[in-house]
Amino acid sequence: RKTQRALCLMFLFCGMAFVDFAHLKKSDIRNGVLRYNRQKTGTPMLVEIQPVAKELLAALMTGTLRDSPYLFTFLSGTKTGEEAFREYTSALGDFNRSLKELANACGVTEMVTSYSIRHSFATTLKEQGVPIEMISELLGHQSIKTTQIYAKITKEKLNQDMENLVARLSSIEEFKGCNI
Repeated sequence: RKTQRALCLMFLFCGMAFVDFAHLKKSDIRNGVLRYNRQKTGTPMLVEIQPVAKELLAALMTGTLRDSPYLFTFLSGTKTGEEAFREYTSALGDFNRSLKELANACGVTEMVTSYSIRHSFATTLKEQGVPIEMISELLGHQSIKTTQIYAKITKEKLNQDMENLVARLSSIEEFKGCNI
């Protein structure tokens, strides 16, 4: 259940990377807004917490120690340096194993990892017609090239878009009769 809630929140938090999710601090939430810096790039991020996310957030915060600076129980907040890194990599491994179990239980045959959430978020937005620049900003990428990797479009989607384009062109008077 914890993994399912985390997956949903990571998606709702704009495809948040697990490293950022695990390191979220209680102080990062103010007035219904999540403010944090990406662990990988230091990019400042701002995410409005949607009503649907508030319940998930409250449920996932259950069990967090009062003295811990973190929102969730992935990290203890008591380790530093190499020990803190080992604690994080262990938490990531546990989360990915739990994601695999969840995927299997749901009948998902593709490999699922914490990065699948990020890729799914980006791809969903791309398929909804959201400009790549906006997706890049939501993911906290410093380069649109990185976003293009995340927002991969399936071959089926590309073929469908091409068929739609040909159909539209075929209905335009200037293109009628052309073998497109």
